[in-house]
Amino acid sequence: WRRCYSSLTEYDSKIVSSWTDEMNMVLIFASLYSAVVTAFLIESYQQLSVDPVEALLFRISSQLDPSANSSSFKPSYAPSNSDVAINAARFSSLVLALSAVLIAILVKQWLYHYSWMNSSMSEQPPRVAMALRHLSYISLTSGMIYYSVVCPALLLIVSLFLFFAGLVILLWTLNAIIAGLVTILTSCTTVYFLVTTIAPSFNPNSICRSSQAW
Repeated sequence: WRRCYSSLTEYDSKIVSSWTDEMNMVLIFASLYSAVVTAFLIESYQQLSVDPVEALLFRISSQLDPSANSSSFKPSYAPSNSDVAINAARFSSLVLALSAVLIAILVKQWLYHYSWMNSSMSEQPPRVAMALRHLSYISLTSGMIYYSVVCPALLLIVSLFLFFAGLVILLWTLNAIIAGLVTILTSCTTVYFLVTTIAPSFNPNSICRSSQAW
């Protein structure tokens, strides 16, 4: 019993180590990616509010001619549909990336607790320890932890495509040639992603099976 329990704990350690490494990768990528999206947002979110120069000119004109009906000269501003779409895509992308960071942190805490529980079980008799370990393992592989390990990567994938969408929309408002080039590149990336996601469903033995693969 003791030898069997030792083999199971070694197997658990490999699973925990693998998932921990995956969460560390998510944290590193999501942190760097969030910094990139934030840099773009600093420039784009200003398009959602009134032009500060126009607002300053309105204040100056109001002070020079206080008898004028200020309400009739109040600057009106409505962001264009493209500005709204760009900012919606980028803000959503940032929120999803930060959500992936939060989930990854939680998963790392749960995995640490699972490892601590396995360590404390070693003080029990081997048969009791194996029974307790089995209950914990069921919770690990079929409960919230298992699905939460998959979730951050999926959130980052959706976040990336939202960023691509915002980038393409922005470029189409600036230059058609560059926009067309970037659209082709992002389309190729999207097609590759879809093919590698769907293809494993036709080949059960394929090693190219990711979390989102069918």
